[in-house]
Amino acid sequence: MAKTNEFTYEVVKKIGTISEDVKESGTKTKELRIVKWGDHEPSYDIRSWFTDDTETEKAQKGLTLNKTELKKLGELIKSALK
Repeated sequence: MAKTNEFTYEVVKKIGTISEDVKESGTKTKELRIVKWGDHEPSYDIRSWFTDDTETEKAQKGLTLNKTELKKLGELIKSALK
């Protein structure tokens, strides 16, 4: 379990990487994961993650969705790509 500011989190599953930006200071990825924040149930998470040269991973700003919200987002994306 990792801790960021006042929040603890556990990455339950890495589903996939949306984008990746590699720089000298480290790598920033935008990913879809299942994350357990604090004592809450695991949820779907679209978030940027920064990994520095020591392989320390830090959660950045993102969006947390339940399964219903993720399905609705998928429908909206399909509609937008028509």
